[in-house]
Amino acid sequence: MGLFVEIIEGFAVGNRYPLSAGVRLGRTTGEILIKDAKISSLHAQVEEDKSGHLFLSDRSSSNGIRVRGVKVKRLALLAGVLFTIGKTTFKVLEDEAEAEELTQNREIPQESDSWLEILTRELPRLNAVNQVDAIGVRPIHPPILLRFIQGIQLNKTILVGYGPRKAGAEVIDIELLDPDAPKLAFEILPLSDRVMINVKDPSVLVNDQQVSSDTMKNGDKIRIGNTLIEVVFYQEE
Repeated sequence: MGLFVEIIEGFAVGNRYPLSAGVRLGRTTGEILIKDAKISSLHAQVEEDKSGHLFLSDRSSSNGIRVRGVKVKRLALLAGVLFTIGKTTFKVLEDEAEAEELTQNREIPQESDSWLEILTRELPRLNAVNQVDAIGVRPIHPPILLRFIQGIQLNKTILVGYGPRKAGAEVIDIELLDPDAPKLAFEILPLSDRVMINVKDPSVLVNDQQVSSDTMKNGDKIRIGNTLIEVVFYQEE
């Protein structure tokens, strides 16, 4: 899916520029040139990680990259993200035509289907190999909502209805896009009478404390870099 940035405040408001790995942004050097005195000659460059995600990295500029007033060295380029360079504010957008085409070709469950109905319908379709791999999987009841309340994935919510589940920068299960996220950050492990969080990296804090393992509770806060996740035990009305 194609990404681009649009200037929404500052110099050349309304201008749009496509994003791809290697694109440079600066005042006099690069593919995106902005006549803003507060922007360095070569200010930042778009990079791509192993997972194919695009990031904007500061190139030792004078004023850096700011997100919500916070200076960052590296920024994940996701649709809807706002960032400021110098006196110019950009918004990351995706190609709406491509997004619509992908949505039309993707099988999406009906809104009336609950997570339990979807699991009940889909699990019998798995072949024998997948069923063997699934041994040890337990339901989480009530399910848990992981709400991203700070960071690059702000406003994202993930419903966790079974476990174990893993979260990290190089995990396809619950992927963390924070530049400071470790490869494997934490694991959610359902037991017979409670749900545990097993922390896999010392940089991950639970309620601003270092723990190796703890029972998950409603309202817990998990911090990974600049990302803050709130734990909510979901109750269907």
